[in-house]
Amino acid sequence: MGSYILGIVIGASLVSFALQNTADATVAFVGWTLSLPLALLVTGALTLGALGTIIAMIPGFIKNERYIKKLEADKKSRGR
Repeated sequence: MGSYILGIVIGASLVSFALQNTADATVAFVGWTLSLPLALLVTGALTLGALGTIIAMIPGFIKNERYIKKLEADKKSRGR
């Protein structure tokens, strides 16, 4: 239930932010120029940052999972 409320609050905040920041922003990168609404630019940057963070965390999750399996196998071999 709490996660639904959090999702609604975040969604409402994004809608409010988008409605208040309709001005275009121009981004120039390596010869490319892109003009898009500020709200879309910020939302896209946040999304890419979140995806990058998730991807960076994957190796740690895999390492921890392997370590847990090793510990469980050691525990089982000791008869506990």
